[in-house]
Amino acid sequence: MNMVSHQNEKGASGLWTPPDIADGEFRQLIGSSILEQFVAGHDPMDVVRELVQNEFDAGGTEMSLDFTDDALIVSGTGKPIDTKGWARLGVILGTGTVVGVGGSGSVSPKEDGIGSKNLGLRSLFRFGDRIHVYSNGKMAVLDLPNMGTVQKADPPSRGARGVRIVVPFRKEPRGILSAFDAQIEAHAIDDIADGLFGTLGKLSLTGKKAGIRKLTVTSARSARRLTWVQTAKPSLSPAKGVSATIRTGRLVDSTEGALPDKTSTFEEL
Repeated sequence: MNMVSHQNEKGASGLWTPPDIADGEFRQLIGSSILEQFVAGHDPMDVVRELVQNEFDAGGTEMSLDFTDDALIVSGTGKPIDTKGWARLGVILGTGTVVGVGGSGSVSPKEDGIGSKNLGLRSLFRFGDRIHVYSNGKMAVLDLPNMGTVQKADPPSRGARGVRIVVPFRKEPRGILSAFDAQIEAHAIDDIADGLFGTLGKLSLTGKKAGIRKLTVTSARSARRLTWVQTAKPSLSPAKGVSATIRTGRLVDSTEGALPDKTSTFEEL
């Protein structure tokens, strides 16, 4: 039996020579399954959680999610996207060294924020195949079928505060991701209504930074509107050296043609 030593496999004895391949000959190809599996693991309330955390990081106090007949439109009151934020939107997934056609340099994770892996916004692929982001004169488009991004000027948004996101609804299933039809949307609104206090409660603050104070969710196809308002204030504690905060939340759930509105209140010490 002919044996090749481990040393020879490494080329130490000169029996193997590495092929002459230039760095430029490699192609960067990425399968969409990783991103699709990440998205499929998020229910609608998980998506809302990612969005409000981004808004919290941007210093916003109010945001709205409008499920129109054919798209989800998200608006906030936080700071516009900065240079590092646009760099993160320049890649379809992750941070670190950028690979792919035209890629160069690296993308830094978010600093001093809740989200740091550059994944949260991509959860919006739960609703559609393309995410449009507009902020202060610029736009970014993230495309799931092409696993790519593009950035262009957007003069109408110049000087406006906050970020606007538009996601056209998926009409046909894509892989493990379903179409976002009216029936699925109705269940999504139920899911969001049930999870608001647990998701948003901790994001209201008592200091100079108010945190998230109001969220409005509307659904044209369900003729439904959720209005969530929350407050936070310091409270005396019976325990010496222990500070306390009282957080309250109020949800008004309105459906067109149905009276009265459903009102729920929540409180946490």
